Amino acid sequence: MRYPSLALTFAWLMSCNAPAQYAEVSAADHTIPTCENEGDYLDLRPQFVPAPDNGIEIRTPAFEIAPYSQGFWCYWGTYKGPTTGVDHFRPFQSDGYDHHNLLRAVTGVREDDGVMGVCPTAGAIGHYGPMYWPTGVEPSPDVENWLNLPDGVAMQLQQDQKWVLDMHYINPTGCTLLVQNGVNLGILPAEEVDSWAAPIRLDAGETVELPPNTDSTLEFECEWPDDVKILSVGSHMHEMGTRFSVDLIHNDGETEPVYEIEEWDPEYRNFPLMLNYPNGGISVQAGEAFRTTCDWTNPTDDTVGFPDEMCSTFVSAYPVEQTMTCSLGVWMLEPEDR
Repeated sequence: MRYPSLALTFAWLMSCNAPAQYAEVSAADHTIPTCENEGDYLDLRPQFVPAPDNGIEIRTPAFEIAPYSQGFWCYWGTYKGPTTGVDHFRPFQSDGYDHHNLLRAVTGVREDDGVMGVCPTAGAIGHYGPMYWPTGVEPSPDVENWLNLPDGVAMQLQQDQKWVLDMHYINPTGCTLLVQNGVNLGILPAEEVDSWAAPIRLDAGETVELPPNTDSTLEFECEWPDDVKILSVGSHMHEMGTRFSVDLIHNDGETEPVYEIEEWDPEYRNFPLMLNYPNGGISVQAGEAFRTTCDWTNPTDDTVGFPDEMCSTFVSAYPVEQTMTCSLGVWMLEPEDR
């Protein structure tokens, strides 16, 4: 996730059964190395810090991003320890030319541990959502732990869980970029966990298609299969986005706004505006649905589709044992294929 060089500050309030707040967003003025001359070589490897005591450190090999290119790289591994809780999460990624750095559960196509290469298609990997997602905090360069969970709540890391670190870089320059990624996890013994939480992705997938020189809207619903408590909500679109909203459709048909960005800022692509619910989160009942609405303006003469534009809502909730994805109303969860 890229940290923008612009400092952003927000303090917006909403309500949905309980008070909620868009966490304050602030970022120091980071200087992003620039390509001075065609053919130069930029070393953008980040400075890693150790994981918390008894924690887990994932570090990819350093790799190069060729001039005027973009791509998705995957680094594969398996967690071999006993099932445990995760209450600390911090990703590391080379700053300035990155789009995402996702630690994902793998349920489909997989490679041997330690393999680094170009990613297969998202559908082939299985779960598209991350295993861990910022919760209760606003991610920034100064936040060491992106998980602020209620006491006794942790996200699960299962024994023999196959994972992949999925990395997306965009290099619009004539320089070669040397980059490296990583993740720190802090663990909590399973016997100390009262309830499991997990990130949930509500996604429009590859159906995004924006005709040239026009405005577009995409809307989809995901019905909750179980009662949950929502801890945080975040959004994802790209530069052509204009507005983003999520509504809660109650079982009696009443619709209630949950999350709304009236004027989308392109900075939100890499620095998502998070809505965090304090005091243990808000309750959503089985059968109720989240309706996501994405609006765009495509000013170009070309049709723009996925992955150049996306429409996704990220939610952290409990009790949920592992990450799930709902794509256009269809839930995908295959723990038996872990």
